[in-house]
Amino acid sequence: MPLSQHSIAVGERAAALASALHLPPQIVDALRTAGHAHDCGKSHSRFQCMLCAGDRLLAETLDEPRAKSGMDPADHHGRRRAAQLAQWHPDMRHEAISALAVTAWLDSRPAHPRGDDDDLLVHLVAAHHGHARPLLPAVTDPAPEKVTCTMPDHQQVILDSADMGTDWTGPDRFHALNRRYGPWGLALLEATLRLADMACSEEGT
Repeated sequence: MPLSQHSIAVGERAAALASALHLPPQIVDALRTAGHAHDCGKSHSRFQCMLCAGDRLLAETLDEPRAKSGMDPADHHGRRRAAQLAQWHPDMRHEAISALAVTAWLDSRPAHPRGDDDDLLVHLVAAHHGHARPLLPAVTDPAPEKVTCTMPDHQQVILDSADMGTDWTGPDRFHALNRRYGPWGLALLEATLRLADMACSEEGT
């Protein structure tokens, strides 16, 4: 499954769910943007190698990054072996790279939907697998590399995976978002993106 296809599908599904919940238009736009950006950190070359069952040559010859491996989710041994072959530490999180990319993208002042809450965008991307409430696992990349991430407006952001690890801005951001949306409101927004991601993954889109 191409990463670009999956990213667009998740963004549109998250927006559709938010619309069905009668959430404000700016929140619908924020969820669409977060969905488009949520997996961009999977462009890391070793993560791509893991998605290719640890076959580095195959990963290097892909036309574009993959979103999923196609492996049976229940095959835990196979997934661990792929991670070992790719030298992807089991506690490293692709969403940490995605959140870094979104932060760098927002710092460039892109033209994204008016009214978007930039803190919410970063948080939704960082938390779409249930972490970053308020901190992602404090794991750095033992073999840092430059990662090129394609953002929702097709702009490319290049970042250093050495910068992943503990994001000490996370607790303040999480606290501010809980005050802004309420703890249940923020949980609803997180769940909307997570369910969109899960649905698209199950459907193969």
